[in-house]
Amino acid sequence: MNKFVKPRTENFSERIERLHYKYDDGPKPVHYDDKNIITMEQRAKLDEKIKRPKKFDNTDPSSYPSNQIKTMSTWEAMMELAKNPKDRDDRLQAGEMRKTLRKYYKDPKVRPTLGDDELKLIGKHKSQQKPPKPTYTAPLPEPLELPKVPDVPIEEQIKKFADAEKQTRISNLRKTVGTGGIADFYYKNFI
Repeated sequence: MNKFVKPRTENFSERIERLHYKYDDGPKPVHYDDKNIITMEQRAKLDEKIKRPKKFDNTDPSSYPSNQIKTMSTWEAMMELAKNPKDRDDRLQAGEMRKTLRKYYKDPKVRPTLGDDELKLIGKHKSQQKPPKPTYTAPLPEPLELPKVPDVPIEEQIKKFADAEKQTRISNLRKTVGTGGIADFYYKNFI
């Protein structure tokens, strides 16, 4: 196939001749080996583009998977053109397409219906968004606990502690010396 000549699709008479030759053992058509003529089946494969399916809605029969046609709509053709503009006119149309998409993006009802390729075209896709800068917040200090006010005044507590200490000393003396004091000590040891 010559790369400078755009191939053409066979017409119906050429198609009939080709199919007659292929399936019915008829005479070989003149155009059969011409590389600049492609079959209707080959043209259909070149033109066929699989579009993104609609979001399923139980009340909308056109969103059923079995009812979605695998052809390229005008919108998708415009999207392909906006993604890969080839000349100045295409770039102008791509700019118009981006303006339209930005307008749709501003509408909160329409925003969820925009696809990934449409969001990427206007720079609003998740992968294109910068993560927010983390803001540092210093941890709050622990609240200081105020000393509890005792139920018993401090003077009474000191007196109780001193009395307990005195009783401990007296009981230690009684264990070592006895309950009679020096007289008892003298009586036990010397008499």
